[in-house]
Amino acid sequence: MQDSMPETRQRESSLALVETQDDRIAVTQSRSITAARYSLEVEQLVAIEPAGVKGNWPPLDITVPTPRFVTQGYERHSNE
Repeated sequence: MQDSMPETRQRESSLALVETQDDRIAVTQSRSITAARYSLEVEQLVAIEPAGVKGNWPPLDITVPTPRFVTQGYERHSNE
């Protein structure tokens, strides 16, 4: 199914899906929104998801800094 779709289109729809989910929209709803936006069936979008994760497609390729937090009056890194 997704094999016939150009990789650039797969990447675009994958990125749109992640961005939609980043807006705190539920997975099921974000899939429906993104599929409609790209004129895809939800099943096609679901089939693209593993390729995006496995291929580390943007925005999944972005390194997120370690969050910092303050505990008991002193600041420390969360990975300490």
